[in-house]
Amino acid sequence: MLSLSLIISVASLIIAISSVSINWILWRKVNRPIVTVRLSSDIDSPIALNMIIENTGNLPAKDISIKAKKQDALACVNGDVIPRDAEKILFSSMIIPILANGKTTTNSFSAYGEEMNGRWKSGSYLPITIEYSSLDGRRFLESYNLRFASDNAFAFSQWESK
Repeated sequence: MLSLSLIISVASLIIAISSVSINWILWRKVNRPIVTVRLSSDIDSPIALNMIIENTGNLPAKDISIKAKKQDALACVNGDVIPRDAEKILFSSMIIPILANGKTTTNSFSAYGEEMNGRWKSGSYLPITIEYSSLDGRRFLESYNLRFASDNAFAFSQWESK
């Protein structure tokens, strides 16, 4: 027959192993790079767009690539010309080698506006996929939509302030 002290020891061991396992899983979920991509309009030229890539996580990100499908990009553009800035980012082998935690990088992403060939349609959504790694080799894949709209006025209107 098992003694009470042996039962308590085994139960304590199971609780300790469970606690360490849960803490390790949570640590890996929390301690990681988090790369986000957004579009921002230029203050001096509100139709000009920049793509901003940010690492808001607490570890550096490496080998960051941003991809989209050409047919999705063509659905978001006036006419049949995808802006060259976007072509270089979305449809090439371009990567950002490393982006430290808390840091941002940017690239021009053309402009939006109606009825101009090669301009992004205001209010359209472009599905993108962001792929990156942490320094310890974990890989991350995020997918969401970029919206072509002024980041100063999410519903396309704002008061002019001087």
